[in-house]
Amino acid sequence: MSTIYQAAKTGDIELLSHLHDEYKLTPVDIRKKDNQVLRVAAEYGHVHILKYLHQVFHLTAEDARSQNNYALRAAAEGNHVLVLECLHDLYGLRDDDARVDNNDVLRCAAWNGYVEVLVCLHDTYQLTSADARAANNDALKDAFRGDYYKILDCLRNLYGLTIDDICDSKILKDLAWSGNVQGFAYLASTFGVATQHIKAQEVLQCARLGEHFEQVWQGLCDIYGLTQKDIGLLLD
Repeated sequence: MSTIYQAAKTGDIELLSHLHDEYKLTPVDIRKKDNQVLRVAAEYGHVHILKYLHQVFHLTAEDARSQNNYALRAAAEGNHVLVLECLHDLYGLRDDDARVDNNDVLRCAAWNGYVEVLVCLHDTYQLTSADARAANNDALKDAFRGDYYKILDCLRNLYGLTIDDICDSKILKDLAWSGNVQGFAYLASTFGVATQHIKAQEVLQCARLGEHFEQVWQGLCDIYGLTQKDIGLLLD
């Protein structure tokens, strides 16, 4: 099986074909060890291997779903959009498959900054704003942690996340704790986050805990054209 694994990893379809012809491999051989061969082909972006496994060994959606849809997650982690499309079009994976582990596939795309994967999950797997909001808007949080503003644009423009999603999550506190003034500026200009949406006392307390109090204080003044007196009034 190690040779089969290596063929899938390197994308060596001639070796895989040779093993099939020489050793009379069957689908049972390929399915050993929870379909590691299929998973590895997805992980390394080898669409031609996935097609071969489907056409010659007749692997199906159930095979692609083994190990809790790890092939799908591996494709997302590797930014392999063509693999995601192949798993959908050829193997028959659908929206519910992309939702395993509380939308881990979507979160993976947000965490790594893969806009094309997010677009594919929306257009091909039909994921929606409800999926982007799963686990208390973790996709939004992950995008901010990586400073992936293109991901945030995608979540807003394609998935339809709104200012309510920002206010319902802990993103403002997270930004304050990390001193991410650029994040506040982005939210103000793109999502329309205004002073009335910011719980200044809680936000500045988080900034103080993260040792970014002065930075966040001054940042809010600059973004919203406030004076220090205005900020003081927001704290009352």
